[in-house]
Amino acid sequence: MQQKSDWEKLDKIKFLILTPIAQLCTRVVVHPASVIKTRMQAGTNYASLRGAFRSITASEGLYGIYKGFTTSLVSPALAPLYFGVFEWSKAQLSSWELSMLQVNFLAGSLASCARQTVAVPSTIVSQHMIMSFKERVGILSTMQKVWKAEGIVGFYRGYLATLLTFVPSSSIMWMVYGSQMDFFSTRNPQMTSHERALSTMWSSFSAGAIAAVLTNPFDVIRTRQQVHENSLRYRDIVRIIYQELGLGGFTRGTSARIVSVAPNQMLLVTFYEVIKIVAAKKEEQTLS
Repeated sequence: MQQKSDWEKLDKIKFLILTPIAQLCTRVVVHPASVIKTRMQAGTNYASLRGAFRSITASEGLYGIYKGFTTSLVSPALAPLYFGVFEWSKAQLSSWELSMLQVNFLAGSLASCARQTVAVPSTIVSQHMIMSFKERVGILSTMQKVWKAEGIVGFYRGYLATLLTFVPSSSIMWMVYGSQMDFFSTRNPQMTSHERALSTMWSSFSAGAIAAVLTNPFDVIRTRQQVHENSLRYRDIVRIIYQELGLGGFTRGTSARIVSVAPNQMLLVTFYEVIKIVAAKKEEQTLS
């Protein structure tokens, strides 16, 4: 009898309900770091993460570090799409002659492609709101501004740069996470639930940090392209960043990105592993 994949074991209704809730919880925690990261990558000079936090809250209040949060709520809504494509892809790829690391890498790529294709417009609006500084702007007024400037194309500005940022990030994250979990499982086959939880948290946190560092240059280019007043080509953005700041310009916001991505991945993956248990079909829970 062929063993069922994780996707086949899931109660899809529970899955659709619980994954957005988990994603929402992570967004509330990490959004301030995302605001700081975006501003640093767009060219704003802050002495440090702490200095950036103090500067923003001093001039804009707590509202400042949650600018663009309402638009970013599209992310929780897309969590079922991302994890659904991820698990479905794993189920399909498992029949190929691939290692589990390769399966995780490819499934992470496909999941990110699906998600970013839908999410890019909301990201554009969120970034414009974040870069408004002291000015209070609403979602509709920001959308109107983008529409008047470039039409529908404006909502997909930097789409290629987005894929070059998040597809590798997702692939690397799931590959590193899977390899570390395999390592812990091999060293301790009889892990308790507590030990497995700690392994999951560490593996997802470190995988998120590694992915954040490796893909930060692409994220800097993406952010600059999406918030720049004029529509510029990818290579033009690269040239401008290099002329302004040299190679160091492509590492801007790395620390803020780690603070944003690593905890996000840790919380999201940990929640997701719990969801896979809670959302398992009744017959699977009985068998386990």
